[in-house]
Amino acid sequence: MAGHREMIGRLFDALHLPRRLISVPPWLWRARFGLAKPLFPGSNVAMGIRMMKDMTFDSRPAVHDFGWNPRAFRPSFD
Repeated sequence: MAGHREMIGRLFDALHLPRRLISVPPWLWRARFGLAKPLFPGSNVAMGIRMMKDMTFDSRPAVHDFGWNPRAFRPSFD
């Protein structure tokens, strides 16, 4: 969860707004997506559930094996 929360937080920072993040339990995601399905037909509850998971990974093997050079996510809207 830290990965998505930090990414959203950095967007708020770039917009010079206070960070406002609300954790939502899975059952509420299911209810909300059920109601929103007619408006957003391509969306599904799995999208919301995935955002609650910490999906960060150790990039060192990719850096070593492929020479990958990831950049930091620091958005700027100035």
